[in-house]
Amino acid sequence: MPPMSASANWAYTFTCDKHLAEMLAVLNRVGPWMWSLRDPDGGDFYLTTIPFDAPVRLYIHVQDPPVDVDGGRRTYSGQLRYDGRLSAANSNYSAELCADKLNSAERQGVDDQFRATIAHLEVRDLVPYIGPYDHQ
Repeated sequence: MPPMSASANWAYTFTCDKHLAEMLAVLNRVGPWMWSLRDPDGGDFYLTTIPFDAPVRLYIHVQDPPVDVDGGRRTYSGQLRYDGRLSAANSNYSAELCADKLNSAERQGVDDQFRATIAHLEVRDLVPYIGPYDHQ
């Protein structure tokens, strides 16, 4: 009997010297998934992809705290990195993988492909995130 399918969310944290726009270019160049940069109202920019027909979503978020710029205007570091006004050197990121109805082999396949894909970003310190996930 095959393993049961279930909803699953899991996450990683990592360090990278690229800002989100650079990540986007690399991830879309190497494939196999197409990523997009999202700009939610009042929130931090993030990258997202829906890799195939299965209900799987992947997100990459900046984990650095908000910073003050432009005479006290508060903004998020992801926005600053995207418009190029803040260096991305040694920046902290998180990646969340959300899947519905995948069996353990399918989940492992998504995880393996994700890890192989982000290796092209030259990430460091990639570790599973344990605990409740909140990208902000």
